[in-house]
Parts: sequence; C-alpha cells; structure tokens
Amino acid sequence: APSNNEEYSEVSENPFYAVKETPLSTFSADVDTASYTNIRRMIESGYDVEDIPSDAVRIEEMLNYFTYDLKKPKGDTPFAVTTEVSQCPWNDEAELLMVGISTKDIDFSKAPASNLVFLLDVSGSMSDEDKLPLLQKAFSMLTDNLTSKDRVSIVTYASDVQVVLEGAKGSDTEKILSAINELYAGGATNGGDGIQTAYELAEANFITGGNNRVILATDGDLNVGPSSEEELEALITEKKESGVFLSVLGFGTGNLKDNKMEVLADKGNGNYSYIDSNREAKKVLVKEMGATLMTVAKDVKFQVEFNPEVVESYRLIGYENRVMDDFDFADDTKDAGEIGAGHSVIALYEIIPTSVLEDGGDDSIKLKYQDGYVTKNNSSGGKKDGDYC
Repeated sequence: APSNNEEYSEVSENPFYAVKETPLSTFSADVDTASYTNIRRMIESGYDVEDIPSDAVRIEEMLNYFTYDLKKPKGDTPFAVTTEVSQCPWNDEAELLMVGISTKDIDFSKAPASNLVFLLDVSGSMSDEDKLPLLQKAFSMLTDNLTSKDRVSIVTYASDVQVVLEGAKGSDTEKILSAINELYAGGATNGGDGIQTAYELAEANFITGGNNRVILATDGDLNVGPSSEEELEALITEKKESGVFLSVLGFGTGNLKDNKMEVLADKGNGNYSYIDSNREAKKVLVKEMGATLMTVAKDVKFQVEFNPEVVESYRLIGYENRVMDDFDFADDTKDAGEIGAGHSVIALYEIIPTSVLEDGGDDSIKLKYQDGYVTKNNSSGGKKDGDYC
C-alpha cells in the first residue's frame, strides 16, 4: 500500500431497523463531495482496493457528487421531493428506495454580494505540486468570477499568520491574483490562529444580507495551536454564531487530514470538497459556485416515516455520522447541514418489503440483518413509491 499519514474518522455502517419498532429515520443533510474525489484520486493513482482506507468511503458524498434529474421546486416552495423504488442490485430480497431533494437554481448575477476570506495554508507540507500550486490555480478561477460588489481578504498561515489582503473589491482582479500567485510554502501549521484571524477579518468586512464566508484551503495537517478534532470543533462552533460560514477545500496526498476538515465544514455551517485537479477546481469554484457559496437553507434535517403495511425493515445507506435522534427533528437548536442554491441531496434506503416475509409460517420471523424478531404483516396488493414512506 502507498505509505501515508492520512487520517479518516471511523465509519460504522448503519444497521437494519424493524419498521414496527423504529418507523422513523432522521438524519442531517449533507452536500459534501470530498469522499468521491478523494477515492477517485486513489484509484487513478493506482491504489488496489485493499489499499483504500474503508473509512475514506462516505457513501452519501459519493451519491451527492453527481447531478440528477430531480423535480424542481415550483412557486415559493423552497424544495422539491423526488422518490423512486427499484430492485436492490446486491440483495434479491430487498428493494432500493431513493429520496431526492432539490433546491432552486440561482442566477448568480442577481445573488447578494459576497464577503470572502481566503484562508490559505502555506506551511511546508503544502509545497507539493498537487497542493499550493493547484490551490493557486483554483482560487484564481474563483477570483475571475467575482464582481465589484464582492469583497476579498486573504489570510495565510504557516508558523505564523499573515494578512495578505484586506477588503479588496472583487473587481480588483489583478491585485487579488498577484497576491495569490506570490504565495510560497514553508514552516509549521498554525491553523488555529489562522482561523481566528480569518473570522475577525470576515466580521470586520461583514455585509448585512450578504454571503459572508471563510474559504479554508489546506491538507488539514494542523500542528500548532488548536489542532485536535475536539478543539477545532469547539472553535468553529463558537465562530459560526457570527453569521460567517465556512467552506473547506482539501488538497494533496500523503498526509491529508480528512477527519479534521470534515469536522470544520460540518460545524462551520459549510461544505467540504476535495480538489484533485484543475477540472475539479473549476467544477467546485466556477460551475457550482452558487451552490458552493450561497446557502439557501440552514440546519436542514430529513425525517422519513416508513409504512409498516408494506415495509418490514430498512437501513439508511451512508450518512452514518449524520444520523440524529427522532426528537431532534423539531429541535431548532440542533445543528444540521446547510444546502446551497441549486444543490440536491440524495438518500438511499435498502428496504425489505413485508411480502418477502409472508410465507405462512410462524407469527414472527428472525431478522436476517440484526438481532431480534419482527411480527409478520399479512397485507398484500401492489405498491407504488408513495406507499413505502
């Protein structure tokens, strides 16, 4: 296996639940896509399947990387829901339920002004070609799409923190590009102080009613100041109360700290993408600029109720670290995911229909996928998508 010091948070696959005992499935929205791009990078680099860390695979991020033909919201409705049921390809006794949520696209020319702080890691670990040089190209693409109503500040961090640019007009393209292109890598990684400074700049240039956001670009290898997942979570949870959101862009290989970057984006009301190429930089920062930068709904939660007449048991595929208690659904104090303009969220459920278990035998059947028993239901008849939940 390729030698590296990359770090990933543990992923434990969701179990099956009996509908009669647990009819509700509740989870937080997630529009991150980093896992897909990161796994693609590993495959293209020649990793064997056994070399790919299993915890690097987050199914929901792989699903949400792609664009789907979903129903679009009409009128003043902020979301539209699309459902589909098909045969489960890996389990003949199961069916696959897709639930898709889409938001309205936004005309970016009519979008509110943006106050952006580029928080750029220029420590020694960023010197590789797929790190700082790629970062510079990525932020140059974003800069080319900003206008005079926007504001840009640049903060860099290595052993110390520097404010390279403060409150420049988005139309000062040459000034911004010059600042980006003059960056070089060297030193330790004082990301905690960098985050503090970036939020202070964002607050100083705050645009009421605008899009106020820190965009952090790093390999995640923070080694000076607050650097553990817990310390970073506490810092970002406090900072997001300012109304400034956080997007995280991951770069590079070998010492990628995916676990830390996911926590930062999750707790900072933002999203996490992994940039492995100029093509991906263009996708995230140009083509999907509205969705990446423009949040249209905060703390979005999903709750699906399954119909015991037609579904015996189910499991949510992916979203393992986004699962919530059912009573958290109506609790506005519980943090959840953010959705941007033009974003879609896809969730898949593997479901066991009641008909699979109706064999005329005992009154109860041992669950195939978890400990416990379920009582059979003798309903019959055809089913359509809406019957399942």
